[in-house]
Amino acid sequence: MTLKELLRCELPGNLLDSALQVFIGFATPDDRFPPASFQLPGINLFLYDVQENVSLRHPETHSERQDNGSVLIQHAPAWVDCHYMVTAHGRDGAQTPEADEHLLLGEALRVLMRHRRLPSECLQGSLKGRPLLPRTSVIPPESLRHGMELWNALRGKPRPSFHYTVTLPVEVMAPKVAEHTVRESVVNLDFKRQT
Repeated sequence: MTLKELLRCELPGNLLDSALQVFIGFATPDDRFPPASFQLPGINLFLYDVQENVSLRHPETHSERQDNGSVLIQHAPAWVDCHYMVTAHGRDGAQTPEADEHLLLGEALRVLMRHRRLPSECLQGSLKGRPLLPRTSVIPPESLRHGMELWNALRGKPRPSFHYTVTLPVEVMAPKVAEHTVRESVVNLDFKRQT
C-alpha cells in the first residue's frame, strides 16, 4: 500500500490527458492479465521475489537506559529485499496503447527513482512511524534472459517493464527490558598513612 500511496501522490494528475485516474495494482501478470479487478489505464507492481539482504545483516544490539532505571535492549533488524516487476497498461480502446504504456511506465520510473528511501509521509500500515526508512533501487534484471524466464514462468505476454527493489527493515526479535541493572556504584578508598 505504501508504493500505491507514493505513486498516487506523485504521478501527474493529467497523465494521459484524460479524466481517467491511473489504477495501481499488484496482480500477477499471467496469460489472462489484466484481471477484471484491474482497471485501465493502470500500473502494476508484481512482487516476484523476497530475500534477506545479507550484506546489511548487523548482529549488534542497542541498549538504552529508561527513566525507571531499567535498560531496553533492542536487536538490529533484518533487512529484506522485495523485488517488483513494474508494468503499465493503456486505456481500453486507445488508438496507440503502446504510447500510453510507455508514458505510464516512464512516469512511474521517474517517481520511483526520485526516492532512495521511501518518504515517511507515504508509509502505510506497519511501516508507519518506524525510525528506519525502507531503501529503494531501480535495477535491471540480472540479464535479458532472466526477464524472459520470468515472463515464461508466468505464461504472460512479454511487455515493457522495469525491476524495482524495496529493502525493508524487519524486526525479528522483540525488544527486551533488563530489570536488574546496576543503578549505583560506590567505591571506598581506604588509604592508611604509613610512617
